[in-house]
This record gives sequence, C-alpha cells and structure tokens, in this order.
Amino acid sequence: MAGSRGGNGEGSYYYDEHRKRWIWRRRIVDADGTHRRITLTASKRADLIKKVRQYQDNYELTNGLSGNQRITVAQWVNKWEQSTALALKPKTIEYYHRFCENYIIPGLGKTKIVDLSMIIIQDFLNVTSKTPGKSGKMLSNSSINGIRITLTACLEAAVRAGLLSRNPAKQTKRMRNNKRAIVVLTAEQLSNFLQIAEKGAYLKDTPYLLSHWTQAHDYLAQCFATAIILAAETGMRYGEVYGLQWDDVNLDDGSIFVRHNLSESGSSIVIDTPKTANSIRKISLTRRCIAKLTYWQDYQATYANDVGDYYHNKDMLVFATSVGSAIRVSNFRRSCWSKLCAAADIPDGFTFHSLRHTHATLLLQAGVNPKVVSERLGHASVQITLDVYAHVLPDMQRTAVEAIEKTIK
Repeated sequence: MAGSRGGNGEGSYYYDEHRKRWIWRRRIVDADGTHRRITLTASKRADLIKKVRQYQDNYELTNGLSGNQRITVAQWVNKWEQSTALALKPKTIEYYHRFCENYIIPGLGKTKIVDLSMIIIQDFLNVTSKTPGKSGKMLSNSSINGIRITLTACLEAAVRAGLLSRNPAKQTKRMRNNKRAIVVLTAEQLSNFLQIAEKGAYLKDTPYLLSHWTQAHDYLAQCFATAIILAAETGMRYGEVYGLQWDDVNLDDGSIFVRHNLSESGSSIVIDTPKTANSIRKISLTRRCIAKLTYWQDYQATYANDVGDYYHNKDMLVFATSVGSAIRVSNFRRSCWSKLCAAADIPDGFTFHSLRHTHATLLLQAGVNPKVVSERLGHASVQITLDVYAHVLPDMQRTAVEAIEKTIK
C-alpha cells in the first residue's frame, strides 16, 4: 500500500492495491470541538487531488461548521457573506447584504438550514410581500424577487459546501415584475434635447455650479454636454460613460473600448469592469462624437493646466467634476439632468438610461440589423435586444414589407 503524507493538517494520500483506488484521509476538529476523520477516494490520483481541493475549499467556506443539523440560516448567511466579499463586485455585495440584513435574517435567521423547504421559503416570501418593508412602504415585486435571488445564491453555496443536498429556494415561484414602460424620444425630440445640452443655458441658475467660479461652470457645462451626446449616440450605460478613461478612447480610428464601469457603493465610488463579459466591447463613433471628444480632450487639458493643483484627475477620466473626481449620480441628477429635461420639455420618466433606449429604438426603426444593435449595447444575445425593444417590431415589419416590394417588382 504505497502512500505519502502531506504537511501538517493536509491529510495523507495512498494507493489501496486491493481496492485499486487512491485514498485520501485527514483528521479534523470542527469549530464545536467535534473530531472527525474524512476519507475521499478515486480511481486516479489526479481525480482524487481535484476532489480534495474541492473539499478543502468547501471546508474553508463552512469553517468547520460540520454539524449542519445545528447550523441556522443566520449563521450560514454571515459565513456566506464573508466568503463572497472578495469574489463579487461591490454593488452586488451591497445588493445581497441589504436583503440579507433587512429580510432574510429577521425572517428565517433562527431556522436550521436543513429544515428549509420550498414551502417554508415560499411562505416567507408571500408574508414578506404583504408586510411593509424597512421604509414603511409595501415592497415591490422586484424587491421580493431580489430577496429570492439572494436566498437562492446563498443556499446554492450551501449545496456546494455539502450542507444541503439541493436548493429549496430554486423551487419557489418568481413574482411577476410590473415592467415600466420604456420612455424614448423621437429623432426630433432627441436633436432638440442635445442642442439645449450643448448650449448649457439650463445650468445658469444651478446653486451647485454657482458655488464655483465661472471657469468651473463652463467646464461642467461642456463636460455634461459631451457625456450626454456620447450616451445618445453610442447607447452606453451611465456607469460606462462616467467610468470611461482616456486610454479607452481611440480618436484616430473613431472608436471606444468599453472596459470600465463606475458604480457607487454607499459613500464610495468604484471604477471596475463592466457588469458582464458581453458589456466589454468596442463601439464605433459618429463623426459628431469624434469631434466633440477631440474638442473636449483639449478643453479638459487646458482647464486642468489653468487651475493647477485644484484639479486632480488621478484616474484619467474622460468625464470628471471641476476638481477632477468621479461624478456622482445624485449630483449629476440634481445639477444637470432634471434641469435639462425641464428646459427641453421632456416627458416624465425620461432618465439617463432612456438615452440608451432611444439609441436602440432609433437604430431598429432605421432598419439596422438587430445583431449590430445588440453588439453596440453589449447585450448577451440578440434575443435580449428584441425582447426589450419589442415595441419597435411592428415598424421593422413595415420596413421589411417596403423592402421586399422594392426588390420584387
């Protein structure tokens, strides 16, 4: 029986000639003082090593909480949040934590994790949907689904760690989201909106800007106008626009490489990678965008030189505040967006993200291939694009009919 002993606490490998299998054994002491001997086997040493590594990763995750009969939901949620802190984006961590702290732990925290069932979880979701939330208002279907998503992810980790054989949260019903109607502008409305943004007169009475000197006021007016034009003509998300760095811009070939995203987590601003792998993409620019960015690059450099140490743009952001820091969503909405929409007489519900919807809608109405539109938006598939912009499909059908009539005579 050939074998080898690992380092302290690593366990031992050996080959059992009689059973024709590789075996790994290790003695452990759990957090509650329980002594156990773990045995894993495989026909090949390489397969056994993979098994051992997976077990060790799971053991680190549970930190010796072997008595899964005794582990409560609250204990597991706390352990799960600690283990995912370095693996997830800050916004995702904040999203999960909000639902765990406010709803999952108060509602299910004392329940033993092995006692969870689809019925228990479904009842919890149903009761939560009929109970005022932390704000005193009833939770939306989207929030209830957020609780379900969080609990599903948490229990899926428990399955991987060997604490559960299956994930009961997966069997619960997802609540139907009440989709908000997409607000988009016509080509004429968008043109007027962008012209008003370029003129910058809507900012003249903004207290946020009057606290700065005139040069900073003009800087922000130019900054916001260029950012809004870029969003309208590329379909980029807010975080992609305001997380854009000059290294991502190639004015020579007229393109942008989207590889950064700005997000806010509490009081912190984080510049990270985009939300999905498909969001990392190259977008071709219009001639107007190239001209505006070229002008803005020179303008920003001149401004930075004029104000000296007052301006510190350490991340080389394309769009930054008058002191060089990242632009917060709340500040942008207050100092720019709401006033611009009012000046342009834009319908209620039109957000910065609506520029993205408008971009896609106008392209589809113009007969641009949906796959191209999907690539510009960074969607995972063309189907997502068609699902989101189903309202454009009737116009596309009419365009198709006109095209076939012109082709076949």
